[in-house]
Amino acid sequence: MKNIIVKVGHVASDSGLLMVADPANINEHWKKIHVLDLDKDKSYFHIPTAKTLEYGKDFIGESQPIDAINGLSIMEAKENGEIIEHTAKKDNTFNLRGAISTAESSKDFKDTNWMLAYPENGLPGIGLVFEPGGNEGVYPVYALIETDDAGVSKVES
Repeated sequence: MKNIIVKVGHVASDSGLLMVADPANINEHWKKIHVLDLDKDKSYFHIPTAKTLEYGKDFIGESQPIDAINGLSIMEAKENGEIIEHTAKKDNTFNLRGAISTAESSKDFKDTNWMLAYPENGLPGIGLVFEPGGNEGVYPVYALIETDDAGVSKVES
């Protein structure tokens, strides 16, 4: 038996993430959310003023000047080292927010930490999310094909 590696195409990523999932699950289980809800649990602690700033309450964008922190934006306060991002609880829901949360909290490469949950029972396994290179872009996809007609045994990006 001889295996061959074949470039099978490209996949584009706008989020800096890629996901492996059964296409049959997308229509039935994917929980669509509005892009503005991605940061709804995000909050920051501003060290000089000892204020906690909450997304949607104190700011709606990281470039918005905030009176409570002397007119600085979240981005400016980050650059100045004046702010700490609060870690939100991991969300492994089968949606974009869950994918981002799962990837951000799964830097240790343990399989179960990269899995998104089935919506009905919360058990992991409906999808697998990962950062292919950490940035948006177009990534080549390769398949390891077993020549004895066993099919694709491995896919890499």
